[in-house]
Amino acid sequence: MSYLSWPLQPHSPYNEIILDSIHEGNLTQLVTEPTRIRQNQTPSQTDLIFANDPDLLTKIEYLPPFGKSDHLVISSNLQIYVNPTKKLVKKIKHTNYGNVRRDLANFNWNSMFQTANTCEMWEVFQSKLSASVNNHTYVKEIKLIPNKPWIDNRLLQLIKHKRQLWARYKNNSSEDGYREHRLFSNHVTTELKKARQLFENKLTETESPKKFYKYIRSMLSTKVGIPLLRKPDGSLCTSNQQTADILADEFDHNHSKETFGPFIQSSIHHKNFLSTIFITEENIKATLEEIARRKSAPGPDNITCQLIAACLDEIVYPIYLIAKSSFEEKYFTPSVVNCKCNTYLQKRR
Repeated sequence: MSYLSWPLQPHSPYNEIILDSIHEGNLTQLVTEPTRIRQNQTPSQTDLIFANDPDLLTKIEYLPPFGKSDHLVISSNLQIYVNPTKKLVKKIKHTNYGNVRRDLANFNWNSMFQTANTCEMWEVFQSKLSASVNNHTYVKEIKLIPNKPWIDNRLLQLIKHKRQLWARYKNNSSEDGYREHRLFSNHVTTELKKARQLFENKLTETESPKKFYKYIRSMLSTKVGIPLLRKPDGSLCTSNQQTADILADEFDHNHSKETFGPFIQSSIHHKNFLSTIFITEENIKATLEEIARRKSAPGPDNITCQLIAACLDEIVYPIYLIAKSSFEEKYFTPSVVNCKCNTYLQKRR
């Protein structure tokens, strides 16, 4: 665009068209210095660089022109994220919870826990539960395309058959073969649109915003990610570990370290202690129902919320026996002792 001079003045129809295109495309002009310099003339900015993300180009330099040219040479670093499309094979575990409930209902927990202490009771319960789940779980492999997650095995088979019809038409060059290919190709296009629409509708109704924003980022023309960082010596990072270390060092450098003094000694002493705790199956069931509603990740015991919700009535009684024995013996199972509690403080508005 050697006949354009920045900033554009909306006094001509052509400049108005260019300005409308810039606004509609959400483009940013990145050249900030004059690029055309001639003797006895006012320097002008006629070499322009437009980008929809200003962070794509870094370290813009204005170098001397080539030969007798009056235009400066513009040099910059371009950061591009290249994610090659690959077919991923995702393994999904399916558990028949009906059979798991049947196994748990047939166990005689009283006889299993008769001579065991709390730790042994928990180990027996956990081993029986995990064995039943493993016996009634099978793994199903699903082929997925990362940038088109709505394409499943059924659609892949349709696409494969469409290509077979095209190859058959190329060999025969018959009118019927071409008509058959076009009809089936239109059918595949319709199925792909329906699958995408169904996937996006489910995505908007999901309770997890992470999946929604992950899909939005994958559809952006400009990929969102952590750019390549430079080490203190000027070289680029070659691994995610080096990038994380530089970010951590920068965070540590910009935040002051506070020194904690001695804790305040409280003069309040409690004289009344809880000596008796009543545990009922109703309390255990209510607590398990609350845990199942959280839909959080499993803890050290690897018992998922989905398993708790599916087998709630069958696991209430053995957990009640374990909890009762735990308070009687004043002993907690290792999975309770090793669990971690993380407290997140939200920023005040």
